[in-house]
Amino acid sequence: MSRVVNLILILLVVLGVGYVYQIKGEAEEASDRAAALQGQIDEVRQTIEILQAEWSHLSRPDRIQTLVERYEQQLQLGPMEVYQFSTLDDVPLRPIELDPLSRGALGGVAAGQPGVLAQ
Repeated sequence: MSRVVNLILILLVVLGVGYVYQIKGEAEEASDRAAALQGQIDEVRQTIEILQAEWSHLSRPDRIQTLVERYEQQLQLGPMEVYQFSTLDDVPLRPIELDPLSRGALGGVAAGQPGVLAQ
């Protein structure tokens, strides 16, 4: 009887070791994936920093002024006049297209709202 119990316990220990080894492998794979993603994140951040620096360089007012002076004939730019400015009242509103009421939904702005149904 005690031999059977010992064999069962040894079998359980071997199964437990195998399970722990499997979990260790999965944890290492997850760690590798996390490290790879972190590397990608670092590359993207570095690219963003480079692009921000390039944008700062390209949008410098003195550089833009030099380009305007160099290409004055092609651009035909001039100083802004007061009449060139507009107000929001001058901008036309977008027309609202109403859906047919037979479909049961409200038209216009309410049509895009979830949970809004015609009575």
